[in-house]
Amino acid sequence: MRRGSVSTWEPWARRNSANMDQFTGSRSEFMTAEPNLNNIKYQRKGGCFLSHKIALLIIVFVVVGIIVAGFAGAYISLYSKKEVNDHPVLAVEDDDMDGNISEKFTLSPNVVPMKYELKLAPVFNGEVITKIKGLVVIKLQQNSSDQLDHLTFNAKDMTIKNCKLLRLNATKTEIRSHRNRRYPTEEDVPAGSGTSALENTENTTSELMENSKSETPYFPDGANADPENVTTSDSSNDTLSDNSSTDRNITKSTTSAASLSSIDKSVSVSLDTETTKIVQTGSTDRATASDEFTNTDQSDIDVVEIRLKGNETDNVNGIYVMYLESPISNGIYSLEIIYETDNNNSALSQGSVPVQNMANRSSLGDGSLITHFKPTNARYFFPLFDDVHLKAKFTLSITSPSNLLVLANTPLKSRVNSSSLYTMNTFEETPLLSPHSLTFAVGDIELMDNATLGDTDIRIWGKNKNLSKSHFVTNMTRVVMELYMNFFSIDYPMSKIDIVSLPTITDQTGNLGLISVKESFFNITENSSSIVINRGFQRLIYSIGQQWLGGYVTMYDWTSSWILESSLIYLQRLLLEKARKPLNYINNTDTELESSLFFLTEVQEPAMMADGYATSRSLQFKFNPVYWNSIEIQNLHRKGACLIRMLHNVITDNAFKRGYKKFISRWTYANAEPTDFWQSMSEDVKNLPEDTSLMKIMESWTGSSGFPVINVTRNYDLGSVKLQQSRFLYDQSNASNDQLWYIPLTYTTKTGNWSSPKRIWFKPEVEMILHDVTRPGEKSWLIFNIDKFGYYRVNYDKENWELLSVVLNTNHQEISSATRASIIDDVFSLARAGLTSYETAFDIIRYFRVNERNSVAWLTLWGHIKELNSALYDTMEYSNFQGFIHDMITPLCSEVSSNSTNETELTPMIIEWASMVQHEGCLNWLKNNYPLNLSDDSMNNETTVSGNLREAVHCVMAKYGDQREWRYIFVKAIEKLNAEEKYDLLKSLACFQVPWILRTILGEVLFKEYFTENEILTVLQAFAQQPVASRVSYEYMRNNWQQIFERYYNSSNIIRTLVLVSTETIASDQDLLDLQSFKEKYYNDLKSIAHTIVTIEARTKSWNSWRNVSLPIIKKWLTNYKQ
Repeated sequence: MRRGSVSTWEPWARRNSANMDQFTGSRSEFMTAEPNLNNIKYQRKGGCFLSHKIALLIIVFVVVGIIVAGFAGAYISLYSKKEVNDHPVLAVEDDDMDGNISEKFTLSPNVVPMKYELKLAPVFNGEVITKIKGLVVIKLQQNSSDQLDHLTFNAKDMTIKNCKLLRLNATKTEIRSHRNRRYPTEEDVPAGSGTSALENTENTTSELMENSKSETPYFPDGANADPENVTTSDSSNDTLSDNSSTDRNITKSTTSAASLSSIDKSVSVSLDTETTKIVQTGSTDRATASDEFTNTDQSDIDVVEIRLKGNETDNVNGIYVMYLESPISNGIYSLEIIYETDNNNSALSQGSVPVQNMANRSSLGDGSLITHFKPTNARYFFPLFDDVHLKAKFTLSITSPSNLLVLANTPLKSRVNSSSLYTMNTFEETPLLSPHSLTFAVGDIELMDNATLGDTDIRIWGKNKNLSKSHFVTNMTRVVMELYMNFFSIDYPMSKIDIVSLPTITDQTGNLGLISVKESFFNITENSSSIVINRGFQRLIYSIGQQWLGGYVTMYDWTSSWILESSLIYLQRLLLEKARKPLNYINNTDTELESSLFFLTEVQEPAMMADGYATSRSLQFKFNPVYWNSIEIQNLHRKGACLIRMLHNVITDNAFKRGYKKFISRWTYANAEPTDFWQSMSEDVKNLPEDTSLMKIMESWTGSSGFPVINVTRNYDLGSVKLQQSRFLYDQSNASNDQLWYIPLTYTTKTGNWSSPKRIWFKPEVEMILHDVTRPGEKSWLIFNIDKFGYYRVNYDKENWELLSVVLNTNHQEISSATRASIIDDVFSLARAGLTSYETAFDIIRYFRVNERNSVAWLTLWGHIKELNSALYDTMEYSNFQGFIHDMITPLCSEVSSNSTNETELTPMIIEWASMVQHEGCLNWLKNNYPLNLSDDSMNNETTVSGNLREAVHCVMAKYGDQREWRYIFVKAIEKLNAEEKYDLLKSLACFQVPWILRTILGEVLFKEYFTENEILTVLQAFAQQPVASRVSYEYMRNNWQQIFERYYNSSNIIRTLVLVSTETIASDQDLLDLQSFKEKYYNDLKSIAHTIVTIEARTKSWNSWRNVSLPIIKKWLTNYKQ
């Protein structure tokens, strides 16, 4: 197999020879390196001798053979076309998205954290927080009879100042064994514990803040010792060679007994003797539990310190290994860690904190801080055992400027002013939480509104400027919470829920007890357009749903967490209609009452597009949670939402609700597995195929990549239908019938009932026959997959496609809007895969221009038009295609310009179409209604341009702009403090059409220090949506790869995204050769994104095949249309 094949990319460890004995090759070294060589006796016992002539002849033959083989290989390579995709499905071991890491750097098995006590304090440098200093005390249980000689936990990009491990043992309390999916609580373990530096807070804050200005090392509870007294390593770092791709990030150190003694002394300074009892254990003073933890006789508690002998770190994966002098056995332990971490990491979003008078620190200005721990960012912020199933209780204390408020998962327990400038905020203990669910927010905010719902306080926090608008947000929150409590039949689990808006928030998140929203969310009122209110409700439904799905109950691992995420994606559309009715804000002119149908355009169609390649992955793919927010994982979650929607359509509405109620009730504050979810769902389900179960049916979907296409062949004379299932693939050269599914089919005819279509199961068989579908000899249309509840495509015989075209072009409303969208999506996708003709597809949409006004149908078509626009961009047919689109959009432009106040889902699409084809009428309307000049910054004001349109308006300004517009947008993006507006500006950078400007943008974004990693990803993802930008990015990436990789070798998210977006539009034969050459040249660099490379190859190959097969058909159709 070729070197370039991803299948040959073996894990680094298999090829690494760094641990092998190394020799120079000298004879003396050889003779001394091998044992017992001095005693060798040479004797002749058999064998044969070669004369010099025969030996020379053998050598000549070998040399000639090598030369001939070399010429033959070179000759063959010159005349053979390289196949870029060796195999349709590749198990890529080296892709770092896979959840496989070295066993050496996995979390300690059978070690269960029970409680975290976390104290945090910021360090200010000028106007911003530069560091977070803190102490964490982890009470944990070693739950195995096997002894451990090391502890492995998560800590990334932080400095560990001091570690201390204490064994806690209560002779009168038996430590129970527990199920591996349920974890011990405080009631299950001895109350006694080792001395925690967190117990004493009186003198901490003031001492910290006095030292923060100069950034001297701060140790919580007053241990502000000299750095030499807290050094944990007395040897230089040794580079390990276990993994050569990350060896620069793996360090090893040892700790001497002497340094440990000095650590003990420095820590003991911080202990308050009034609350800490000292007992004699062995020959060394040991600190036992404070009164706060003590509820048994002190004589029954034995506290023993476990001395440490060294540590090892893997910074790529965020792993810290702590080696112990003596192994630890089953029992309860306390791990205390003093550390500090930089504030520039993905766990936080920080606003500027201007200080008016740093000399005397008299006042602090506005500032904000919000955590983003999901999925595994908590390891950037504090040391922990960071896995979704390792639930624990948390106690949080945060030092903040006195003029700022702090919110967290639980209510505030105490707020103590340590000086005129700083305050220590301590919060009540949380229930059992996964680490990613811990959160807090700091900002110059105030209580804008509050209400109660049963025993729960609803509190809205933000800037005073939004005070008059907060009541509508409060009412929305009440409505959504009541919806969930009725849907799940389970009360809200916390005593309060806070909703906070900060300038730094770019995306809405919902952790237990605290939801963060964009500032624009508080601009929603009863007078807002229905589209704005719908979007607000959807975000709120998702975030409040996370209180139950993700807060109340979690899954055992990240692979299974798709069940929770996908459920929320579906529920936010399902519950939207019910959420809107209580507020009664829909006016009489609103026609988009089927808002839940946007599930098709926003979720199902993108999921099926991504799932249409042989390289797609199943929902059971074990991935590295670091890539939770990647496009690939998001598409898996969308697929899961489609399957849950399909399941809801199969079972009754009541069975669906009861299934969720049982699931949440049984796994409250615990970790479930997929089998638990399917079991809960299946208990009230009927009408399944014989000899099967709901779990078996759903596993045929979750355990398989891709989805089926149903080929429908009708016998019109007999009224029967032959159905065949096979996997849908854009590249049909890899198609096979090996994958089969349990498919819930729905269908109807011209005389059928849309509200109650016929249902039948297509079992995992290649073919089945349906009899008496229509009357013999009847030639009327037949439609499968009503309203696209099924996750599959349908391909009809030619005559049935023609019948569908006739009804759509004569009376399109005879078919439901969702089914019309389904037909359009299927026919264009099938045409792209070569399973039907583009003539059929274009014939289907002839009625659109004059008659179709449904947003779902138009947005479905728009997705395929954008795809064709990119594919045709560098072809001779592009001009005719633009003319066709210009004609299609003209009636819509006229309608929008005559009623500019009625903003709908179609308005942003119309703006994009107009700029794509330079539609003069649309552009004039746009210029007359929205400010596109550089001097008018009011374009960022919600009263001038709504958030729904701002991105599209910015893009038009950039598309027709030059250097002046570029500099204006770029500077504004850097200066913007409001994160939402900043991200809209960043996306518009890809809309410029001048190549040198786009190259300059890439250079400044990738190589300057203007933007965070998330902001860089936003710019890159926008490049994929613009053909010119994507092509420029492809050239820029290949020309500057070495510098790019040197800068971002440790950020696979950026590398992966850059490669994906840069190859979005490549399709020609030369593109294929260039891609292959790029892959082989930078073989080692691309190892970490191997699966992405294979997916790009499959995509490029399918579009290359499309050019050869479908492009001539499109050319002919466009020519005829023009004439």
